Amino acid sequence: MNPLPLVLVHGFPLDHRMWPMRGELAQGRTVLAPSLPGFGGTVAPARPGSMGAYADFVLAETARVGIGQAVFCGLSMGGYVLFELLRRAPQRVAGLVLCDTRAEADSPQAMSAREAAMALVDAGRRAEFLGGFSPRLVAPAAQASAAFRGLLESMGEAVSDEGLLAALEALRDRPDSRPLLPNIQVPVLVLVGEEDGVTPPALAESMHRAIPGSRLEVIPGAGHLVPMERPAAFTGALKRFLLEAGL
Repeated sequence: MNPLPLVLVHGFPLDHRMWPMRGELAQGRTVLAPSLPGFGGTVAPARPGSMGAYADFVLAETARVGIGQAVFCGLSMGGYVLFELLRRAPQRVAGLVLCDTRAEADSPQAMSAREAAMALVDAGRRAEFLGGFSPRLVAPAAQASAAFRGLLESMGEAVSDEGLLAALEALRDRPDSRPLLPNIQVPVLVLVGEEDGVTPPALAESMHRAIPGSRLEVIPGAGHLVPMERPAAFTGALKRFLLEAGL
């Protein structure tokens, strides 16, 4: 039996370049890693942005290349997109990897922070917002790398203002996905960086406990961007999961 396709959904404010291990994962397996609308130089979605619109885009992209059922891996905002995909087309999901993400909706404080970020972008101060946001994503070891910082900056620069605003709206308005968790019936890997300060390990552990039969991997020395910070560890954990789950 051929391995199922793998679809990688990036986080905010990143794009397909955040998956440096795509080639290694593609050995004998179809791997799709699209840039969501508005990211990576693509055309921004209609406003207001929504996780549902991103999920519809992912489903359309998979259909366009002939992918039916697949394993879906999402990081942070990518995980929120996958929850919405589960609501829309659960039959398309053969397995899930929830990486550095959470099931909860935004708290009132987080919603206020989204509004403040949108105000900065609207005022032409996107560099100020991105400059303060990106350093919080990674552990100190990655932040010390000029090449790593340069890649983060390049991905941030590739997002249009409309893309940023639509994504911030989608993040602010996303629903609470915790009610979905006990009903997930496919193999699930919950993966998190040990030093993730954005979606900490405690949240990953909570998701793991709520999803029947799920597996949890905590990656030492990584922050919120495990696939970029520790690509070998991420790839190893993902390959083990796919092999042991028969995917």
